[in-house]
Amino acid sequence: MTDPIGLALVVTLAGIGLIHLAWALGMNWPGTDPVSRAAFVVGTTNVALLGFAGWSAIAVCFFAAVGVVWIGQQPIIHPLRALVAYGGYAVLITVFGLRGLAPYITHIFDYARSTPFYALNRRYYAPLCIALATGLIVDFPTGLEEFLPN
Repeated sequence: MTDPIGLALVVTLAGIGLIHLAWALGMNWPGTDPVSRAAFVVGTTNVALLGFAGWSAIAVCFFAAVGVVWIGQQPIIHPLRALVAYGGYAVLITVFGLRGLAPYITHIFDYARSTPFYALNRRYYAPLCIALATGLIVDFPTGLEEFLPN
């Protein structure tokens, strides 16, 4: 992979996936125990909210996003690969874009106002999502017109 934006996306998405996998396996960072971790990364002290299955599922989604970007960096010569690349990029742009904008244009995270998550989300998590969406837009695979009907 020679595209620097694509490489940055792969490394970032894989890193985030690894953090979620580590949480699934019991890592408490950035907290010191499951309750404080939940306050930092979810905005609640309900540690049952995301157990092994939940954190693992999120990690798998990030690793799938890595696969989409990886496929988007390769020559797209097959319709199925085109569907994964173009469809995957469109889904990822939508998901990260909406997740990034949500704390600024909705009240969806107001439940977390009394937790460290609220400030971290507005300062780091949401801007990272907006940066990922922007990177995916800039890095969108070329050649889509070859797979569109005339």
